[in-house]
Amino acid sequence: MPVKRVKNMSKCIRQWTLKATERPYYWHVYLWEDTDALYANVGSDVADNRSPNHTCNACHCAVPTLVDQDTLQLVPDPKLGELHFIKGKWDMEVVAHELLHAMFHKLNTLCICPKEVSEDIDKQEPVCYEFGRWANDLYRKLWGADPNPKWEKEPADECKKERESEVEYVRSGCGWT
Repeated sequence: MPVKRVKNMSKCIRQWTLKATERPYYWHVYLWEDTDALYANVGSDVADNRSPNHTCNACHCAVPTLVDQDTLQLVPDPKLGELHFIKGKWDMEVVAHELLHAMFHKLNTLCICPKEVSEDIDKQEPVCYEFGRWANDLYRKLWGADPNPKWEKEPADECKKERESEVEYVRSGCGWT
């Protein structure tokens, strides 16, 4: 999902920068007041493809990567993308889900072969530590801006049943019981 560069920040509760270990790469992170504000400030492919059966509570929008026509090498923008969340609609699962999209985008954009990483524990460690740092930092920032006193009693995500059915499908394909 490409990013929308010009944003209406009137319903933005908070904005942060999430830095990658490899400098100068980063993401902008936004916490929006409501669903309409999120849709108004993401790429048109997200807003135009709203589904009546699925509410977008968060999303990762990647910055398109250019290719040098002479060398055919990727020329990544320092801004790798954006992460968008809605007040009261996020929880740790939603945060980790969007950060995993960001991690896959980073690995692919910076030509870090995910297959090589998955096969070598020494290559996994930096990726896992970075993901853990991101999850910890972003969750604490979101919580500081939007604490949800009901988080233990009631999941913030309205699509929990849909996500659980997706997980069951993945588990059954992986041979889990």
